[in-house]
Amino acid sequence: MINRRLKVLQYTWRNRSLGGSFSHWALNCFSPKCGWLAQQAIAKTAQDEEFWQFQLKGFDGILYYSRGLPLQSLYQTITEQAYNWQWHYYQIPQTTVTAADVVFDCGAAEGIFSFLVRSQAKHIYSFEPLPDYLPALAKTFGSDANVSIVPQALGNRTGTAYLQPAGVCSMISQQDTGLAIAMDTIDHFCTTHQTPINYLKADLEGYELNLLAGAKEAIWQFRPKIAITTYHQGSHAQDIRQFLQGIHPSYNILVKGIEERQGAPVMLHAW
Repeated sequence: MINRRLKVLQYTWRNRSLGGSFSHWALNCFSPKCGWLAQQAIAKTAQDEEFWQFQLKGFDGILYYSRGLPLQSLYQTITEQAYNWQWHYYQIPQTTVTAADVVFDCGAAEGIFSFLVRSQAKHIYSFEPLPDYLPALAKTFGSDANVSIVPQALGNRTGTAYLQPAGVCSMISQQDTGLAIAMDTIDHFCTTHQTPINYLKADLEGYELNLLAGAKEAIWQFRPKIAITTYHQGSHAQDIRQFLQGIHPSYNILVKGIEERQGAPVMLHAW
């Protein structure tokens, strides 16, 4: 943690950029660790033989999490989504989920983003191909009629893809090795399910541009609000900006954050 924050400080100096406001920069650099911050957002914890059960402050319902998965990963994601100063926070004022929105949660993982916005959205499609997450997602959203769990990946083609399983860091393989999974495109999914897309949230461990390449028609037709991670590749913030404004020159773009490995922005928002 100390090394990560020191690297952020180094990139702050090198790039002469705070990655956003001074207050958000200071909180990202000097706040307590995510384990402590996550506990402040959790109202109650229970467990059974299969799942951890979490009630989050200010939210109804129970978030289930498989006991075989590491709690630290969950705490990190809770922290990222519970505090609006976090650089990984999706719902800035310009990209807030509203009652009319059909949301595509691409890379749902533990389901925290879908859990937090399910009472705000018209409908949520939570896309998650990793089997380790699916039992808990089914438990968490089993009674939510406006949440559909879709056990597949999204990319620039339909068919079979291969996943290198690593929890929240699972990646689509560039070779035909790993776990075989189903892949769809957003364009194809919107057509076959006759659904719009009004809000696109994505964290795909470097596969974000592939996702967008399979969503050109939907982006052109529906012009969704977008909150998408950019820190996996140093050029992604600029590449994604150019891609989106090539479809809709009127897109407003905001990038924020400083990633510790290469100093890249953490997230891009478009609206």
